[in-house]
Amino acid sequence: SRDWSSDVCSSDLCPNKTAKNKFESNGLGFPWYGRVWLNPPFSDARPWIRRLMNHGNGIALVFSRVDAKWFQDAVREAGCFFMMHGRIGFLRPDGRISRCPLGCALIPFGDQNSQSVKSCGLDGVFLRVEK
Repeated sequence: SRDWSSDVCSSDLCPNKTAKNKFESNGLGFPWYGRVWLNPPFSDARPWIRRLMNHGNGIALVFSRVDAKWFQDAVREAGCFFMMHGRIGFLRPDGRISRCPLGCALIPFGDQNSQSVKSCGLDGVFLRVEK
């Protein structure tokens, strides 16, 4: 399901309607509520991931950094993650698609989000992780 309450890391240049409410600047400075979509700045996802872990209801799209402590902490808290096959594309404001330079993963927090990721139909591998 794509019924998102909040996109906490949106851009005013994003051509897609991702959520009912979009925070286009300083999403860390606002209260988060409902089901959150999080596509954090890949340069430093840590504070965003920590915030989503505390919030407990949402899905994060992040680099698949299985070697990083923040990634391991997040998937341990979530209990699962989805490693996406290949390099995903991002729709740019001008309509072009740019390919991500690294592999990506979805980290779901909350049972509804775990089930959504598990049954999303994307090409990749869903993995459970012991907490």
